[in-house]
Amino acid sequence: MIRFLIINLIIFNCFSDKSDKLLINSWINMMDEFHFQFGKNGCVEMQSQAPLINKEELGQVAKVKPKNIVKKCLAKKRKSHTKSVSYQSFHHCSPTIMISDNVNYDITITKGKNSFIKIGLNILLESDEDDDVFEKVKATKTCVQQIYANQGLYLDLNFTTDKTPTKIHHSVNLYSYYADTNSKNWGVNWNSDGAVTPEFLCVTVAHELAHTLGLGDTYFDPRCNFRKDSKNPNALMRILGDPTKVELEESEIATIVEPICGVIK
Repeated sequence: MIRFLIINLIIFNCFSDKSDKLLINSWINMMDEFHFQFGKNGCVEMQSQAPLINKEELGQVAKVKPKNIVKKCLAKKRKSHTKSVSYQSFHHCSPTIMISDNVNYDITITKGKNSFIKIGLNILLESDEDDDVFEKVKATKTCVQQIYANQGLYLDLNFTTDKTPTKIHHSVNLYSYYADTNSKNWGVNWNSDGAVTPEFLCVTVAHELAHTLGLGDTYFDPRCNFRKDSKNPNALMRILGDPTKVELEESEIATIVEPICGVIK
């Protein structure tokens, strides 16, 4: 009865925007996570250790298509929480070559009617070239988010040119031309293969950001005889293909979510 009265107080006294009421179902299902206190005008304010799902997230979460690994993690974890991930990832390329990436991101599990896993990435973009390189990379955001949504992950991706935000997960140098794009240096308009299309740039950004999430390349490289080459023709870490078809392997999704989900088989 008390729970019912609290919910009604929130819905009818504290929300003037009808669209806000669409979020109530998610909040009701996460009731155990909240701490209540009375705020202005007698409204009940809710606080949670994990971020609430907001309007923008509600739209993004609707696009997510959970894979088995993500479903297993969400079934395994009962409470919402966030974890910051930071470590050095090493990939054996050959007996004499070691490739390393700085892995750095935030990962959140939000439990409720719309349970989901969110990956937080704040990317600092730097360049001495024309402003169009910034705009073209920023324009890939929706496409990149959809690629990760197709993998069952909500990617909270933010590109910035401001060095003052509290947390920057990764910084990238942008060039109009860069022969061989890597996780730190991106060719936006041209590379060694010619002109870069918006679709190609989208998949390139999704691929390079995956290194920041701890994934290694899976394409054939004669210099890297220790590398496990993927046989999947649409593997994101193997080929920069169609944005609507590229995908992560289940084992790669498991690597991304392992810091918060633990080992999932």
